[in-house]
Amino acid sequence: MKKFILPVLVAGLALTSCKKTEEVKTNDAPAAEVAPEAPKTDSTATVAKGDTTETSVDWNGTYTGKLPCASCPGIETTLTLNSDKTYTLDENYLEEKDGKTTEKGTFTWSKDGSFITLNNGEKEGLQKIFKVGEGNVWMVSSLDDKVMKEEYKLTKK
Repeated sequence: MKKFILPVLVAGLALTSCKKTEEVKTNDAPAAEVAPEAPKTDSTATVAKGDTTETSVDWNGTYTGKLPCASCPGIETTLTLNSDKTYTLDENYLEEKDGKTTEKGTFTWSKDGSFITLNNGEKEGLQKIFKVGEGNVWMVSSLDDKVMKEEYKLTKK
């Protein structure tokens, strides 16, 4: 029996001495010295990461509808958005003499990729802004506007 114990003991010592041990390093530095470095970003980037309306919705096409008008029964509106980020906006102010207008230009996407601003030469704040959704666009007053009013909706043809 003693002859059997000695080889088992030697084998056990050999196995435990060959075992790799993990060394865990800790940083005892104060929190101020360990603060992670802020990620570097390009401040000129305007494209949102991940899926946005711009990247996940079939937005190019023609949208039509009748928008409210303070001085007439409504504005028959046709907005065509092209994949090269150009647009055509046709507006017909109902029951007004010379009420038809056509505007062409480019548009830009908001940083979050859900709104477009028509670049029509107007000053900031006077430009037309639309929230883009699947099959619809809504005219809104600002990029912060979260309410999509039915009377300001244009539907894709």
